[in-house]
Amino acid sequence: MEQQASNKEKGIEFRYNQCNQKCHSYKTKRTDQECLDKCYEKYVSKLYPQISEKLLASENNLYDESEKLLLIANEIHNQDAMFF
Repeated sequence: MEQQASNKEKGIEFRYNQCNQKCHSYKTKRTDQECLDKCYEKYVSKLYPQISEKLLASENNLYDESEKLLLIANEIHNQDAMFF
């Protein structure tokens, strides 16, 4: 879970940087605050909860699969005559 939070923070920081680049005028050397607000709302606030939910579901599926594989490996280990 800690890794997931860290990845989410990195993703949000990446989006913030993209919005800053999009809304910054190098000619005037200013950043349009209204543009930033719209960009943040569009890309940051709505996108990441959906991605986090999908990643959490994937994480749970991978964990379930790894548990199944561990059970299968233990069963094979227990049935192997070399380990008796």
